[in-house]
This record gives sequence, C-alpha cells and structure tokens, in this order.
Amino acid sequence: MGLREEAQKAYKLCLERDRRLAEEFAEKAAEAFREKLGVKPDEVKPVKYGLAVVTADGIMFAAVPCYNNIQFRLAGYCEKCGALVYSDYDVYSLEVLGGALAGDTRYFRYHPPKLCRDCMGRRKPTVEELLIQVLDQLGVYFGE
Repeated sequence: MGLREEAQKAYKLCLERDRRLAEEFAEKAAEAFREKLGVKPDEVKPVKYGLAVVTADGIMFAAVPCYNNIQFRLAGYCEKCGALVYSDYDVYSLEVLGGALAGDTRYFRYHPPKLCRDCMGRRKPTVEELLIQVLDQLGVYFGE
C-alpha cells in the first residue's frame, strides 16, 4: 500500500474515531441532563466531541464539558450566519432556567447571544479604512 492510501486510511479512521467520541459524549449528555434537570431530553444531537445539542420541550441547550461534569447552556442560532451560539453560563437548576425563560433581568446572562463571535466582529469597513488598506498594500506609508 502506498503513502496516499495509508494517509487516506488514517484519515478515515480519524473521522470514525471523532464520530464515535461525539456520539459517546452525546449519550453522556443525555444522562447528565436527566440527572441535573430531572427531565428526559426530546432530542440529543452530537456536534463534535465535547459539544452536543440537547432539546427538551422546545428549549435548546448546548452540552459542554467542564472538568468532570457536563454543563448545559441555553443555545440558539446566529441571526446572520446560522451558526450555533450558546451562553457562557451553566443552567444548573430549574430555578435558573425558569428565571431565564421568564425574562428576569437577574438571569439575563444565561441567554445565548444573538450573533456568533465571527459575525459580532464583522462590520463593513469605511471608505477611509479601505483606502488605507490599498495604499498600505501598494507600499505608501503615512508618516508624521
């Protein structure tokens, strides 16, 4: 077997291992969700190892590992590009979830952002910024 075939075989094995690890994490997330919030999730989708999307009663959570536990964070989709976005804070109890769903300002930080980090950083450059970029690429420097 040549180098090309060996590399392709190794890559396929790597993809299979990643898929298996993602599925195992999703199974653990479903079990942890039942234990933490006392409800069986409606759906658990593996995204990658260390990230699964858990849906229960129409509420979407991102399951992420934290030390030896799994945290559940309210999740949604970016309004611009549709990427998965989720809060930085763990919904650790039904009280926290209830407060976040009720719109209580004490629980505002539990809501997922409306835009992903990439889209938050994207903005249309001004004409001046574009002109400076072009002049910089041409080697024209502004000095004082």
